[in-house]
Amino acid sequence: MRRGFWQCGAKLSGLLDRGSEMAHGQRDKAPVQAEGRPMYVAIRRYDGIEPSAVAEVVRRVTAEASARAPAAEQELERWADEGGFVPQLTETAGFEAYYLADAGNGVVISISLFGDRDGAEESTRLAAEWVSRNLTDLIRQPPQVITGEVLALRTREHTPLA
Repeated sequence: MRRGFWQCGAKLSGLLDRGSEMAHGQRDKAPVQAEGRPMYVAIRRYDGIEPSAVAEVVRRVTAEASARAPAAEQELERWADEGGFVPQLTETAGFEAYYLADAGNGVVISISLFGDRDGAEESTRLAAEWVSRNLTDLIRQPPQVITGEVLALRTREHTPLA
């Protein structure tokens, strides 16, 4: 069955502030576990992207290996052989889910969920390497990165489409 992501009513900035407190050992309750096991998140915020380039960022990030760029984009062939970031990310140990969101005003946010801390941290290392090889023409600033343990997770079951 497919599950959808349930959004909490809290603002992201509040969660980020709380994440900083937790990183310094100020947590007073055990985390809520998904299906009896802890989960970890890696959030990357990319700023300064031209709004007209967001679709191209998505295309490259999600491209399957051997996808070919149109002839007018031959300079982008280097990433076509490698494939996008998402297909590689799904091979990372502990991978659970990936979300890519256009936050508007030239901001793109990625959220990756993992079954262990090592996977979340590895995803950030992989993302930095992949972006430096494949998106420097579109993303010129390093991302803001936050990783941490998921404290609450709620999903609902969906009837499969088709």
